[in-house]
Amino acid sequence: MELSGKGLKISLSNFAFFFQFSLMMATYEVSTDYPEETNNVDYSRFPAPCENVYVIDLIRVLQPCVYSVVFILGLVGNGLVLTIYICYRKLKSMTDMYLLNLAIADLLFIFTLPYMAASSVHGWIFGNAMCKIVQSLYSMTFYSGFLFLTCISVDRYIVIVRATLAHRLRGKTIYYSKVTCLIVWFVSILISLPQFIYSHVELEEQVCWMTYPDVANGWMKVGTLITQLVIGFLIPLLVMLFCYSIIIRTLLQARNSEKHKAFKVIMAIVVTFVVFQTPYNIISILETADTLNHSSSVCQQRSQRDITIQVTSCLAYSRCCLNPLLYAFVGVRFRSDILHLLQASGCISRTHCLKHLRSRRYTKRGSASNIETSSSFAL
Repeated sequence: MELSGKGLKISLSNFAFFFQFSLMMATYEVSTDYPEETNNVDYSRFPAPCENVYVIDLIRVLQPCVYSVVFILGLVGNGLVLTIYICYRKLKSMTDMYLLNLAIADLLFIFTLPYMAASSVHGWIFGNAMCKIVQSLYSMTFYSGFLFLTCISVDRYIVIVRATLAHRLRGKTIYYSKVTCLIVWFVSILISLPQFIYSHVELEEQVCWMTYPDVANGWMKVGTLITQLVIGFLIPLLVMLFCYSIIIRTLLQARNSEKHKAFKVIMAIVVTFVVFQTPYNIISILETADTLNHSSSVCQQRSQRDITIQVTSCLAYSRCCLNPLLYAFVGVRFRSDILHLLQASGCISRTHCLKHLRSRRYTKRGSASNIETSSSFAL
């Protein structure tokens, strides 16, 4: 077989091409020897997920128990105050008006506790509308209670320390107290608006919480916390400390055998407010500082902070149970009204009621010259 020069040239070139291609395929191997770090990722460089199982279990046990006790005691105590004012007493002074509104605020506040207790066990099952209502009602009544306590301390300061001014304002006390109560409720509604606007239900986790817009998440959250902290705690605390310190000095200077009882009542009020409210607000200050610094705690610190928040909030919520004891039932007239209420409901006999009332009248008659100052404070 003979090949021409041109055909031979093409055959040789094709042979050379296939030879090079075969040699390249024989020497080519698909490499699977990747760097070790791509197959074995070092996950220790990443933060481990924080699963606060212990905190969740604590919430499921602590909140229903504490909230149930606070609900029952608060309902009985503040319900008695409200019933006495409706059935047996007229609103004659500023303190009467403030006590009535304080009882209403505490009653509205404790009505939010069953929802919070149920959500701690079963998650939020009440819908988005109730989430907004409960969150805003909680915030409004929680801080309005502080403001009404502040109003009571200012009124006691005017009555005991500024007796001349109190006498001059006697004819318009009810009018001024109504205006003050309207202002307190208006301010409380304003500082609770963020809870109503930004509270919603997270369906995946079944929780009711607040979520601010991304564009204003930082400054809006910090501004809300600072406003609620200043109006709801710092201002009432400073005003109460000022008023009651001046009241104590005035009582100690007066020649009054009842001053020691009034002094004990004042100390009970101040100590109760500081002990029950300060821890919760300190935690709120720390939360605000973390938000400002954009700092995040490690898992263990976050768990400890969550536990502290739960304990201090339960302590702060129990204040609504003590308000009737500190501000209403320490007064002679309130105890007499309770006896009349118990007699009308058939709980005690008329003889027992009259016997107790006569003993109270005898005691008051024996110290008639000293009653005015102490009763003006003890209501």
